[in-house]
Amino acid sequence: MTTNITPANQQEEREIIGVPDAYSVISALWERAADGLSEKELKWFVNSGDTADSMLSYLEKSIEHIGCTVLIPSDSRCFDDETYGALLIHIAQSLNGIRALASVSLNANDRLINREFYQAMKEEK
Repeated sequence: MTTNITPANQQEEREIIGVPDAYSVISALWERAADGLSEKELKWFVNSGDTADSMLSYLEKSIEHIGCTVLIPSDSRCFDDETYGALLIHIAQSLNGIRALASVSLNANDRLINREFYQAMKEEK
């Protein structure tokens, strides 16, 4: 895949703020690359919505399984407090990445539908 990205020495430097989590990183990269993508490339990014959907489905099943494990009385617990904390952090990070993919997919789709609008905005810059 090739993109029409402006060389680094010709780009306006933009400050990146916040924690560099999956959503922030992907969003920052998307903002910098989106204007230079071809229609074919935008269609490829639209497909990230399918990936996000698959990830959500897997995560949903995993959480349901964990819920069933917690609800079923057992003498030997599969998880201790530390494991639960790590698991919840992992779930939060997974949701953050999924949100990033969904956001890129929606924005790419919007750019395909409203090509003229985005082209006009690019020309105003």
